[in-house]
Amino acid sequence: MGELIFVVVVISIITFLAYPAMKTLTNSNLSADAATKVSHRFNQMRGQSKRRNRPIVVDFRDFNAGSPGGRIDFSEGRSASCARVAVDLDEGGDARISYLESIPVGGTVVPGYRGPNPDDVGYLGWRIGEDGAISTERVQLCINPDGAVYRLAGATAQKLEGFLEVLVQGYESGDAGRPRGPAKRVRFSFTGPSRLVVN
Repeated sequence: MGELIFVVVVISIITFLAYPAMKTLTNSNLSADAATKVSHRFNQMRGQSKRRNRPIVVDFRDFNAGSPGGRIDFSEGRSASCARVAVDLDEGGDARISYLESIPVGGTVVPGYRGPNPDDVGYLGWRIGEDGAISTERVQLCINPDGAVYRLAGATAQKLEGFLEVLVQGYESGDAGRPRGPAKRVRFSFTGPSRLVVN
């Protein structure tokens, strides 16, 4: 009986010591998983745009700098070009595009969404190029059927060169203001596939 108690005590001590490391690994994986999911979905939407000959709007609509949360929406235009989608959105709002799906994180509520929504992850912000300033403002991209990517602003569609990065941050469980490790970077290339950039 004494040996059994000794084994239970040793296992308890090992578990107690290993728990913080396991928690760190789990939270790190959550932010990497969220970043990877966005990257894969962007690439799939680029393929869908080409197959269906319809532009896809990627709406980075909600960034929560310093705390978990955020949302990225995907919609399909009803015309054949991003230039027309920009005009449609400017004139009639979201009624002229077909909503496809959202990728929320950090507990951000999206009505009808039933997929994974990791609590301790947030979309930190975005920037264009390596040296661009990080912004938390809403930004809308449009993937044209020919593969070109445009930024939508009012009734205009500006063709983009290079890439846009979205930063995905993991946070300490239960501590919204305490980041866990460096932010993961999802690089949306305007000439090739998007990918997760390892820091």
